[in-house]
Amino acid sequence: MKNIKLLRDRQKTIDTLDNKEIEKLIGTIRKEKTFISFRDEVIILFFVFLDTGVRLSELVGIGVDDVRGNIIIIRRTKNLFERTVYLSETTQEQLSRYIKIRGDVETTKLFISQDNKELNRHSIQTRLTKSMGRKQ
Repeated sequence: MKNIKLLRDRQKTIDTLDNKEIEKLIGTIRKEKTFISFRDEVIILFFVFLDTGVRLSELVGIGVDDVRGNIIIIRRTKNLFERTVYLSETTQEQLSRYIKIRGDVETTKLFISQDNKELNRHSIQTRLTKSMGRKQ
């Protein structure tokens, strides 16, 4: 019996955002008119709207040099295989604007905090939850 591998349990379904929640989220973020709110909007284009289908852990691992026009190289993947992600024209335009506004900072990571440091998964989750008006 020791050598028999147990079957994995089914994982519970993850709630997704409906159209009203997405509109509310974008509206809340756009009201702020700050670098951080613009960064959050670009993150939503990547993550929430599934333009790229990247996971949150992959998103925080993207470096500025991974952005190449209308593609992004995702290096930090779950299965350890790099992959190419193609951007819509809207996401590409917003990302180009974000990179110009971001400027040169110490970290090579694409998404940065207010203090010009690497952004982590928890920070993004907290910002989006706060913007949605949900309790954590």
